[in-house]
Amino acid sequence: MKVTVVTLHDSHLVEDYVAVVESTISPELRQMWADDMGAYLSTDPKPEEYEDERYIYFREVETRQAPSVAGVAEAPWWKGAVFYEVFVRSFADGNGDGVGDLNGLISKLHS
Repeated sequence: MKVTVVTLHDSHLVEDYVAVVESTISPELRQMWADDMGAYLSTDPKPEEYEDERYIYFREVETRQAPSVAGVAEAPWWKGAVFYEVFVRSFADGNGDGVGDLNGLISKLHS
């Protein structure tokens, strides 16, 4: 199963906002989200050209298969999607520096 990790960076915030969506997100919808949030759509998780601005980054990650729910296939994607909000800094440390990060979050998706 693929999920999409969505990162919204804003240089005025202490933390990046991260959400995990149990669905793939089309390029059109990605651009619409970026436009709605007044953010640049980035293909790089830490783009230098948007470092001091607001940007949004989408990354698809393969996870273990979740149990299927009858009837979800016929419903619009947003009726079957699940959104998670995670405070990354305190969630999981992926590189051993004592501060949570995206690698730590992604490692929890695979376990």
